[in-house]
Amino acid sequence: MSRIASYVLTAFLPIAVQLTAASAQTATPVAQPVSAAAPKLNATCLSSAAAQDAVVAGHVMRFADVKRRISGDIVKADLCNTKGKLAYVVTVLTSDGMVKRVALDASSGEMIYGGK
Repeated sequence: MSRIASYVLTAFLPIAVQLTAASAQTATPVAQPVSAAAPKLNATCLSSAAAQDAVVAGHVMRFADVKRRISGDIVKADLCNTKGKLAYVVTVLTSDGMVKRVALDASSGEMIYGGK
């Protein structure tokens, strides 16, 4: 995703959600903020340095290898400890304009949570 697209998404998505909530007459579904759209994954995310160390040590796959399994534009990605397992928790903008959160096992790349 380009820097401009990322800025537009972060700057205007909350406004679009607020406008939609204020207007009860719209029938078109609009993306919810991730905090409302996805259940809490109870994840504690690693710092960038700790995430890099885990990749270098071979404990997890590189995100570049894992992200091929995700369709849509990646807005944010973190390496987090979820229920004792390391997982990539990724916020994605789908082709239909919805924002969803997915979680992929960081050691195998398998989908843990596919978002809604």
